[in-house]
Amino acid sequence: MPLAFFYLSVIILLTFAEQAKERSKFLYMLAGIMGGLAAWTKNEGLLFVIAAVLSRLVIAYKGDWKMGSKSIGYFVMGLAPILLVLLYFKVHFTPANDLVSGQNLSTFHKLASPSRYYLVIRRFILTGLSFGGWIESPAILLITYALMFGTYSVQEKSTIANSLVIAITLLGYFFVYIVTPVDLTWHLDTSLNRLLLQLYPSMLFSYFMVVASPTHILQPKKKEKLVLHCKD
Repeated sequence: MPLAFFYLSVIILLTFAEQAKERSKFLYMLAGIMGGLAAWTKNEGLLFVIAAVLSRLVIAYKGDWKMGSKSIGYFVMGLAPILLVLLYFKVHFTPANDLVSGQNLSTFHKLASPSRYYLVIRRFILTGLSFGGWIESPAILLITYALMFGTYSVQEKSTIANSLVIAITLLGYFFVYIVTPVDLTWHLDTSLNRLLLQLYPSMLFSYFMVVASPTHILQPKKKEKLVLHCKD
């Protein structure tokens, strides 16, 4: 799926850019281009781009703001040309989005409806556990692996930022379902599996940035050198 590729490309390029000492600005710009292509491909791609920018703003605020804001600037430089074309296209040629145009006063009732939250949360959990239709749930296998080998991350900032991207994107999906003007059950049935599939490669990449590999666990620990201090 093209959108899954663009999502993963953004995540990987941003991660590499944050670790690169040289030419990082080109990686940020390339990540922005991939983000622009994601936004061009589907409306949810724009949500992912917003999530990517917000996640890096959070990391910049918590760390080196000057360097972080400069990195975001490079990302936006790559993103802007495609985003401007997309904006022109949507203003002049694209019909109104039914999910947006369908909003009215009933939106507030939907936001205050516990039954809608229960249904969406339940479907997120069930779809996440049964995702892919495997004999064994991938989610359970991944959780088991993490419990067996633990966590190990040498790129903490990138790991947190990537996790934020996915979390913000999922949160956006969640509230789109809450306020959807179409039948909620039908909307979940026809789109949730696809949305999770688009994020799945990025989730896996972020997951394996956090968990320890068997090689790391099994490799022998380096022995500490014993230093003897002798007195005359």
